[in-house]
Amino acid sequence: MRGEQGFYCHNTCLYKPIVNIAWVMAGPGLPVGCRLDAPVFIADVVPTALALLGLPPFAGVFGFNIGLAIRGELKLDGR
Repeated sequence: MRGEQGFYCHNTCLYKPIVNIAWVMAGPGLPVGCRLDAPVFIADVVPTALALLGLPPFAGVFGFNIGLAIRGELKLDGR
């Protein structure tokens, strides 16, 4: 049986359609139509969600608040 996108090996292969996913954000303080060229990681979800909820980040959590990058306050170059 084929997995998502018609590819075998969904959990073991690093084909571009498997590792690249879209992350769409909307909310107060975020510009409309902005697109980041830098890679964003799953580890960025928690820091970003906490920031959008107005909560402090957890100590020792890997990842960045992507809202800062969208607003131009954080550079993700060289990640």
